[in-house]
Amino acid sequence: MGFADCVDTSNSLRCRKAGVLIAGQGPFEAAVDLRGGGGRKGFSGLTLWHDTDQGAPFAVQPELEARGWVLCRTGTERAGDQNIWTRPGAPVRYSIDMSYWGKRRIRILLENGTPPGPCL
Repeated sequence: MGFADCVDTSNSLRCRKAGVLIAGQGPFEAAVDLRGGGGRKGFSGLTLWHDTDQGAPFAVQPELEARGWVLCRTGTERAGDQNIWTRPGAPVRYSIDMSYWGKRRIRILLENGTPPGPCL
């Protein structure tokens, strides 16, 4: 899938790719995380960010809503707050930083069936 520049430890594999589009938005920088040495234990998460536009991750949200994803805001735009997007039956959830330190991220994480926390 074009991911390269990999770092392999005994616990995980992380590979990067530039120019990634998601929900018709981007291009973003991306890093895919796989569990286990060499990624043998499968997908852990995908992180996307834009190097110069901290607002770019928010452009994905209208597309998620149009496709039936439901928003849960975990805070009031203070440090660490997230917009969590879920959809019944989906194997993943989207987590978009509302506040940020460094680069605002979009993370696509495996759905673990737990509520994202109190929704505001």
